[in-house]
Amino acid sequence: MTVNRTEARRLYKLALEHFATLNFQLFMLSEAAELNIDEAEQRRKMMMALQRATDTIQALARVSVIAQDLVDQVNEAVEDAIKEPTAVVSIPVADPECPEEEAYSHVLALQELAARLAAIYGLDIEEKSHGLTTPQIQLRRICENIGESIIYLIQKNVIENPKSEHHVKHLLFASVRAAFPDALPDGKVAFPSPLGGHVPDLSVPIIKACIETKVARSQTALSAVVEGLLGDISTYGSSAYTTFFAVIYTNDDMLTQTLLDEVLEERKRLSGINPKYHWKWLLVRGPLASVQSKS
Repeated sequence: MTVNRTEARRLYKLALEHFATLNFQLFMLSEAAELNIDEAEQRRKMMMALQRATDTIQALARVSVIAQDLVDQVNEAVEDAIKEPTAVVSIPVADPECPEEEAYSHVLALQELAARLAAIYGLDIEEKSHGLTTPQIQLRRICENIGESIIYLIQKNVIENPKSEHHVKHLLFASVRAAFPDALPDGKVAFPSPLGGHVPDLSVPIIKACIETKVARSQTALSAVVEGLLGDISTYGSSAYTTFFAVIYTNDDMLTQTLLDEVLEERKRLSGINPKYHWKWLLVRGPLASVQSKS
């Protein structure tokens, strides 16, 4: 029996994107009061995300009759999710101080069914695009869109303009954690070296990925950021973490991805650094508060 794997692959990737969006909208709904967000409007957004996610997995279950045995399970999971979309369940995490945390149960159930459908259709759910697996691509998109996310939160008067790398790092972690519940913050992972432990800003164990966040307000600052990044490239990495994203956040319109790529490649060539692990560096533009000059 021939399976339309192109369509199955498209729907599977789309389902993963919708699940991540749903997870984020559920998180925002749970924090609506704390973030001073209109709860009714956020619930509407969450229900729209839920509809897209459930429509997509139901379509995925019907790509081929070889998945017929899972159609009823998918329909049942969809009905349960629509009845009680905010239901949570405790899941174990790799944190000795807090070994369990809550996750949205219906998102987990839909993700599991999507993985089973992918297996039935013979899809490689670790299939790579430009060196990244599908979930890693999802993480990259979150990194690329953090500037827009921050602008949205500022416009809604949820936050003020970030002032430093510290602020950007924690705002990015909140977005990543909403999509990847096992994400770990700064200080939870370290890569030992003769000069001490090198600690990435956040990590996602399930997809073997870490993120390093830098802020560059000018081309001069970019030069210093690149030097620090070269140190990270030469020390980060292990069998547990093989993919790294460097997010260089700026409010300077003169800085571009092309300039960043050129500077990094030139510095790598001059220093003789040949990364052992997979690195993606991303220039992200967003607002920054002015630096107060010291009198």
